[in-house]
This record gives sequence, C-alpha cells and structure tokens, in this order.
Amino acid sequence: MVKKCLKLSMALILLFVAAVSFFPDSADAASSQFVTKGNTNEKVVALTFDDGADGTNINKILNTLQEHKVKGTFFLTGTGMKHHPANIKRITDQGHQIGNHSYTHTIQWNIDTVDWKGVSKTQIVNKVVNNITPGSIVLMHTGAGASGTPAALPEMIQKLKAKGYKFVTVSELLNLKPSSAPPSSATYTVKSGDTLYAIARRCNTSVQKIASANNISNINVIRVGQVLKIPK
Repeated sequence: MVKKCLKLSMALILLFVAAVSFFPDSADAASSQFVTKGNTNEKVVALTFDDGADGTNINKILNTLQEHKVKGTFFLTGTGMKHHPANIKRITDQGHQIGNHSYTHTIQWNIDTVDWKGVSKTQIVNKVVNNITPGSIVLMHTGAGASGTPAALPEMIQKLKAKGYKFVTVSELLNLKPSSAPPSSATYTVKSGDTLYAIARRCNTSVQKIASANNISNINVIRVGQVLKIPK
C-alpha cells in the first residue's frame, strides 16, 4: 500500500511540475484564451496525444516516435497517471513533453484526427497530410478507442518528412518567431536600346534567371516600358 501511494504521489508531482512549467518562455502565447497553432512560417508540426484512463496505445506510440526520432507532447490526466505510471515514466524518459489535460487547458489544435471515434489508419493519415500547414498542432489520443492511431503514425511521419516538415514539442513550437518574409524581387523598366544581356550584366544576374522570372520565351524580344522582375 505504501509503495502504491508513493508511486501515485510521484505521478501527481510530475503532473504538477508539467502544469506549472509547460511554457517557460511563452507568456505571450499563454495570455490568449486558446492556442491552436504556432505563429511561424517554418515547416514545423507538433504531434500531441491526449491520454485518458486506459492508455492502451501509449507504448505502441512511443515505440514509433522513438524509431523515427520524433518528439511529441502528451497531455495527461491524474487518472491516467494513477492507472499506468510506468508508461508515463517512459514518456518523460524518452524526452517527450508533458502537459496537464483538462477541460480548460489553453493548448488546442488546428488538425483534429477524431481518432477516438475509431476511424481508420488511412483516414487519420489523410486528415493530417492534406491539412498540414506551418505551425500545425495535431491532436491524437492514446486510448483504446483510437485504434487506428498506432498504425497511422509511421506513415504520417514519413509523409510529413517528405513534405519537408520537422517535428517539435508544443513549447518549442510556441517559442518560434514568424520568419521574415523573403525580400521581393527588384524591378527594372526596359528603355530604348536595352537587351536582356545588358540588363542582366547591369543587375548582376543572368539572362536565364530574368527570362524565367518573367516567363519570357524569346530572350531577344523585350519591349520599351516593360517592367521586369530582377531575381537575385
């Protein structure tokens, strides 16, 4: 009995620490009522998992994340920590982030897989891959009802990586700043006597780049007054 009480106490302490330290550098994000995605242009995504009382699929999910070297964020309940403390310990041992799962937690999502309804692996993968945008937060679950999630996760990760996405925890996502917009191309207005060769030399670029940027099929034909984009 004493041993069980100690395990439960440690689990509750762990949950408390997670709740108070979840967003160490995200005061601005936490000040809003809900956060549904990161404010960034970078191709990053946070995979999140809501844990309930049974946690049936936790180990399968952790195995996949470990195999693909991906970090996730797990939102835990006190009931779940009481029922499967060893699984919760494994989450922290593998370096994943934990947070408090309650009706009032401020972290939401912009892609809900609705996996808890028992939807298929294919439906889960398509929902995520077809709706992904930079800074997305994806919601999944660890319970028995989310039967398609363990099988969907490897394919989902592979397809997102193929699209150039990297995986971050929620805190890492919210601490990212919006990327600076790339500088717009300079422009040049064609004058009498100009040629693409002369313009390219004057602007320190190539004829091919100017032609491509302006959809010019015949590099010998430009007109006076034409405004050309000058790529760098």
